[in-house]
Amino acid sequence: MASSSLIFRRSPRIAIAQKSYASITEEGVEFVRKRFSCSVVLDTGEIKLYGFLMRLLSFGGTLPLALIKRWRESESLMKARKNHYVTITVFRRELPKKVVQDAIDEIWGKIPRGTYV
Repeated sequence: MASSSLIFRRSPRIAIAQKSYASITEEGVEFVRKRFSCSVVLDTGEIKLYGFLMRLLSFGGTLPLALIKRWRESESLMKARKNHYVTITVFRRELPKKVVQDAIDEIWGKIPRGTYV
């Protein structure tokens, strides 16, 4: 006698992943400004945090969390969240464009109009 076992077939689950965004805060912008004009040697952890915030600022201050994880910057992200330099939200939250643009102009300067179309 062959025993038959029941086979349960499940329908495939559909996972809906909401996008999360990491946005730089005003404290984060101030940290970048202070470190940019600082002539003191920074420790390794601060250098990584500064580089992470500079990269985030160069993209306008807000990036998808999935992209940051792809960069393997989870440690820097956690440190930035702990110091309140970055917030993570489901909505694309941005600082006023003037705050971000002023910081970008101060650090990188204004791009000449004739350079890019």
